[in-house]
Amino acid sequence: MTKLFAILIFMLRFPTLRTESTNTISEHHCSNSSTFALNSTYGGNLNLLLESLPSHTNSSKGFFNMSTGKPSDADAVYGSFLCRGDVTTEVCMECVRNASVSIKAKCSMVKESVLWFDKCMLQYSDLNSLSAADEAPLLGGYNRENMEEPTEFMKLLSKTMKQLITRAAKRSDKKYASKEATFKKLGDTTLYTFAQCRPDLSAADCEDCLQNVISILLTNETGKIGGRILLPTCFARFEIYLFYTVEKKSHSSSRLVIGITSATSAVVLLCIILWFTLKRERNKRNNVEEDPIVGSEISELRSLQFDVIEAATAYFSNHNKLGEGGFGPVYRGILPCGKTIAAKRLSQSSKQGVEEFKNEVELVAKLQHRNLVRLLGFSVEREETILVYEHMPNGSLDQLLFGWCLALHLL
Repeated sequence: MTKLFAILIFMLRFPTLRTESTNTISEHHCSNSSTFALNSTYGGNLNLLLESLPSHTNSSKGFFNMSTGKPSDADAVYGSFLCRGDVTTEVCMECVRNASVSIKAKCSMVKESVLWFDKCMLQYSDLNSLSAADEAPLLGGYNRENMEEPTEFMKLLSKTMKQLITRAAKRSDKKYASKEATFKKLGDTTLYTFAQCRPDLSAADCEDCLQNVISILLTNETGKIGGRILLPTCFARFEIYLFYTVEKKSHSSSRLVIGITSATSAVVLLCIILWFTLKRERNKRNNVEEDPIVGSEISELRSLQFDVIEAATAYFSNHNKLGEGGFGPVYRGILPCGKTIAAKRLSQSSKQGVEEFKNEVELVAKLQHRNLVRLLGFSVEREETILVYEHMPNGSLDQLLFGWCLALHLL
């Protein structure tokens, strides 16, 4: 605990401001409690570990821990890396590779070290305790510049940072969250905040860790325009400039869906208008006054397909057969939309041509009345001629259909 406070006091007395780069060291800590010899087994295992860690960035989703040497051996080395949740795999790999080189230069011949870059963290130890919620070493720093209206700024910072805790802890893949807020009292200055835990922490441990670092961040050196608190298992940071990649995937997807939907709707509407315009002009040329309802019904009649009728009647099964007249049997069916129909399968012995049949169906459609069974459509495919009527659950449906077909052939 004494070591922890000593590190924290050193950090607060010498705050630093550094640029964003995978090659710029943010903070590092070298434990001098245990060292190793240059050509020792521990040194060889450490070299092997640092050489291997960067190769795992492609499949690790930004976090990986491993060991070299026998686990029960005193010369075993345990190491891990954590990349910032918003960076790409390529940036993560570059950062971990640079960190594995820099940590040896910064912490030579010691058995326990941790190094932070702006975009990744790397650590190693001779103890297999890297998965624990470590409370040390605690590193970090603040920008030297003070914010105007510090009291109001700290209220905004506290509110924004605390909203990150639950959001980061609940993520299942990479436990991180970012949030922006506007400080209106300073010319609409934007506050950028970021918090992250190691993904192997439970949600509860992640929340505890972030509450710890954010509490320290808000308590010390208040009113600064930027700062960060770093633990091996979690960290939090704020700035008044954008230092991370803003997540825009969900918004972009929404805009794309809206754009596609709007464009599709416009095309459909244009086609409908064009269809009605052409049909109206055609009817004017033919000196025919069109009934809009009948016109709609005729369009629907032509849209029916034999496959749909066949499936609706269970392939004209005897179970669905309602009766039979002189011109063919009648079958009950249910369309995909749920509407119940009666399909009259006209006899194939009829010699009537396809065009003549369609013309007669259009004439019959115009004769429809609310007291008569309604003609819904027809199909002329595969040498089959089908008339589709609304289904009447009670009454002499076959007689009505027989009458319709008789009237149709007598026209």
